[in-house]
Amino acid sequence: MASEPQSGSLLPIVLVIVAVWLFTSRGSSPVTPEPVKPEPDVVQPVEPQKPTAEQCWDALAKCVENRWIGGTMQQHTDHLVKIVDGLKASGSITDDSRVNDWRAKRVEITDANRALIAAKLRGK
Repeated sequence: MASEPQSGSLLPIVLVIVAVWLFTSRGSSPVTPEPVKPEPDVVQPVEPQKPTAEQCWDALAKCVENRWIGGTMQQHTDHLVKIVDGLKASGSITDDSRVNDWRAKRVEITDANRALIAAKLRGK
């Protein structure tokens, strides 16, 4: 008979444990970790750098050497003078004395004088 009082007090404890277990298992779902989002790359804007005057003169000389100026259609120095005027107006160059001779007299650009014109543009 001593076992009957123990089983009677054990039944409510078991019912409470089962109820707690059912309550907690019913509302919970498996835990899935959130995917890791990579932080976006922050690109710092780069300030455009203005070319130096020597870079401008060198670029003009390369254009003459490669026949981009003084090719089949543009065979005189008037185009160089216009480009230099634009560079001076933009502030890229300050001294345009390298083309002063061509302001007074147009020079035809030929294969024979192409190297001399490029050298003059480079200040040599």
